[in-house]
Amino acid sequence: MSAEEKRGLNKVDKLAVIAGGGDLPRKLIKSCREDNIELFIIAFEGNTDIETVEGTDHIWTDLGAAKKNINALKKRDIKHLVFCGSIKRPSFKGMKPDWKAARFLTKVGLKALGDDGLLTAVRKELEKEGFVFHGVHEFMNDVLTPKGVLTDTAPKESYLEDIKTGFRISQEIGRLDIGQSVVVQDGIILGVEAIEGTDALIGRAGGLAREGAKNKPVLVKTCKPQQDKAMDLPTIGVKTVQKAAEQGFAGIAVHAGMSLMVHKDAVIREANQSELFIIGLDDPNDDES
Repeated sequence: MSAEEKRGLNKVDKLAVIAGGGDLPRKLIKSCREDNIELFIIAFEGNTDIETVEGTDHIWTDLGAAKKNINALKKRDIKHLVFCGSIKRPSFKGMKPDWKAARFLTKVGLKALGDDGLLTAVRKELEKEGFVFHGVHEFMNDVLTPKGVLTDTAPKESYLEDIKTGFRISQEIGRLDIGQSVVVQDGIILGVEAIEGTDALIGRAGGLAREGAKNKPVLVKTCKPQQDKAMDLPTIGVKTVQKAAEQGFAGIAVHAGMSLMVHKDAVIREANQSELFIIGLDDPNDDES
């Protein structure tokens, strides 16, 4: 799709990237520059990588500086926003909320919300201010995980059973707004993702892997049923594959069309070198309903 076609589809000439950590914000910024979209970056102390903002109009701010951030957007006449990258969820005190953020957090109840619930509440509040949210995939054609086996190695039948189990459990913990990922070995759940994130889950579950089992562990990562697709799609990258290989995993199953794969070619190349499989799939349990 050409730059002109993308702009016609999105009708966005000016975009603010609310950037967390990792490579994804930089990949998005590169894609938007190629499409001649004017950019502004809201970068967060302790989260956003310094190289993400280089050469682009930006501000450094705190997660709780709601008034400052909104004023910066309105000053630049920006209405279109994208959330992108990883954010470490702080405590109320660590968020350093200004009066506007404090009022919002008091209203929604910070402790009562999981990540998805909090992000959805933030989106609704900002939409009241006139802002429009977009998903990262609207500006990057190649970032959604495709369906099918993506690697030289394909999962054996016994691994497909573990993947079905992992998909079902990951959807359940997602429904409870706990996490997006689980690790399965021979039908046994070695670990579920919570606040620690996927990489830490891989390390923790790898230490619990059973020697002599028929299958090696498998990571299954899916989109929460109620997840806001413009805010926080599950993501894997090269580091995910490297961590899985280090822990002796057989492979990774990811929600096709509902997850992001950063640097897809490099991810697949890394998996092939480590003889891991990567498969993108719809819910395999739907076939049984």
